[in-house]
Amino acid sequence: MRRSSNDTSLKEAIKNLLNAYKLKGKVLETRLLGEWENLVGGTVARYTEDIYIRERKLYIKVSNATVRQELLYSKAELLKQVNTFAGEIAIDDIVVR
Repeated sequence: MRRSSNDTSLKEAIKNLLNAYKLKGKVLETRLLGEWENLVGGTVARYTEDIYIRERKLYIKVSNATVRQELLYSKAELLKQVNTFAGEIAIDDIVVR
């Protein structure tokens, strides 16, 4: 079957739809919540109270001071992991509270 010039793949159509309705960030946020424990490990995930994305920043609220400090030290590595998980540069900064 030949593709005409205005045919798009399903992947491209979904990507265009998410961009048009500005849902890309929310989809990434939902995926991150689902895979948070796999990304950071069980101990960090246990003390994580809230995660959200706003204006290309990942906000993480942590209930334990030691875990908070560990996240601050490994912020660059975590940023790299999150962007690798997203498949693109989706997050510019991480704010740990």
